[in-house]
Amino acid sequence: MRARIDVRMVAAAIAVMGWAPRLVAQAAPQVSVKAEGPVSSTGRLQALVQAHDSAHVLVLHVAPDGYVSVVWPAKPTDDDRVAKGASLLTATTFVGFNEQLDVQRTLRLVPIVPAARRASYDARGGYLVAVSSAQPLQLDSLRSGDKWGSWTLDNFQASADPTKLIDQFATYFTNDATPHAVSYASSALYAYLRPAALDRPVYVVRVVRQ
Repeated sequence: MRARIDVRMVAAAIAVMGWAPRLVAQAAPQVSVKAEGPVSSTGRLQALVQAHDSAHVLVLHVAPDGYVSVVWPAKPTDDDRVAKGASLLTATTFVGFNEQLDVQRTLRLVPIVPAARRASYDARGGYLVAVSSAQPLQLDSLRSGDKWGSWTLDNFQASADPTKLIDQFATYFTNDATPHAVSYASSALYAYLRPAALDRPVYVVRVVRQ
């Protein structure tokens, strides 16, 4: 006859011995991202990233037509790690001439819902996004040789909430077992539109997988 083992008693005994393993829930590391501009007729901006936790970070720009480009790291061979408490200002990135972006906005098939509009750094359908994870991001699919490639999100202009498509896109670069967060540069931080808002930073942060 097999003896029954009380798992709770065994666990308690192990704990008393001082080497019991502890299961700790891992939280998604948080970063904030802000659009530095203004985006003038030259169509360029910078991203200011603040790491509240140490993280591997990918910064993306999504144009009003769903065109996605990598803002940071500058090159696929660059380190994507940002230490806790560190800030970084990315190189200036071309995101499209204002006239071109205005045309893209007129082609939108449905209005953007208020929450998604607030998550837009220009409040008009342009998005600056930081994806953060405690584990290395899987960025090989974004590469085009020794440079970053570019992509267009399907049905972007037909979606009333484009952030859902961006959130889904972000999952392609993260480990399924690792929580990650997607942070948006809020329009309240966009100096060109609301200069006074710089004194009261607002970030839209969404934990996609916890």
